[in-house]
Amino acid sequence: MSTPVERRRRDRTEALWLALLPVLGKLTLAVIAAFFAMYVFVKLAHDVGEGDTRQFDVAVLQFLRAHRDPGVHTVMHWISWLGGPYAQPVIFFLCVLGLVAARRFWPDGLTLLVAGVGGAGLVSGLKRLFHRPRPEEIFDSLGYSFPSGHSFFALVLYCMLAYWLGRDATPRQRWWIWAAAVTGTLLMGFSRIYLGEHFPSDVAAGFAVAIPWVWGCLALPTALHRHGHDVSAEELRIRNRAILAQLREGAAFLPNLVKLAARLARDPRVPRSRKIGLVLLAAYLAMPLDLIPDFIPVLGTADDLVLVSLTLAWVLKAVPEGVVREHWDGETDLFALVDRVRGAVRDVWNRR
Repeated sequence: MSTPVERRRRDRTEALWLALLPVLGKLTLAVIAAFFAMYVFVKLAHDVGEGDTRQFDVAVLQFLRAHRDPGVHTVMHWISWLGGPYAQPVIFFLCVLGLVAARRFWPDGLTLLVAGVGGAGLVSGLKRLFHRPRPEEIFDSLGYSFPSGHSFFALVLYCMLAYWLGRDATPRQRWWIWAAAVTGTLLMGFSRIYLGEHFPSDVAAGFAVAIPWVWGCLALPTALHRHGHDVSAEELRIRNRAILAQLREGAAFLPNLVKLAARLARDPRVPRSRKIGLVLLAAYLAMPLDLIPDFIPVLGTADDLVLVSLTLAWVLKAVPEGVVREHWDGETDLFALVDRVRGAVRDVWNRR
């Protein structure tokens, strides 16, 4: 039986999660990518400061210099010019005007304006913070090298435009829109390396810092604008309690799910292809690295739950239900749990 102190601590923890659930429930692959990109930028900044990237950076520049082609050099020059201090502001301004003409200044046009002006300040501040010289003295007049501003603004502009254009497009059109955006972004980054004006690590850092910036700018209108019908505080509390209970329930079953996966991998009635999948799953769960760190309550194990459930759903297509039930130690209906997780993943995917 819990003591009054433990009950109060549990109530405070539950109240905290009830307040955070509306935000945490919106976690998507874009958010995960943004946090991963921030980690990459911090790692690159540390390695650049320690000189760990110097050998690789110089080797790439020397290879490109030795294999330079006049025609390719001309193409890279004009691609790079599009991201320069003259063409780039004009392109941003024209895009904002286009959004105004389409009566989409709020929120899209204003968001793009904030992304451009704020991004310029962000990149300028980072360059002054790290004050890394250019690869060659001839380019010193262009300012500091780390991170690459051309790469940053290419990703910001092209990906934001692709996001807006793709919202009303068909799946096939959306694929081509994003393919063009990614291609343009990568070409801009490569042009900076090919011309020798940036180290490869500068370009990678520009991309890495741009990803969370884009996500933050695109999420800003949603954070400022409330969608949907108003609900009472009591209804919101009941809804969040139900979500919290489901997450707790799923996270509590993870040990039994891992045990089930191990037992199925040893069962001769399970096909070899399914066993390989189960072994890979067990290897992932044993890794010290995780998609969402396990020290984050509930969510730290929720990502493992999703992966285990999807793998078991794949196994169930080739293994009789009775075999799985034979190895299951949990009290909750495993098949209902797997269906619920698959349904949640399907809902998130359909909203992307």
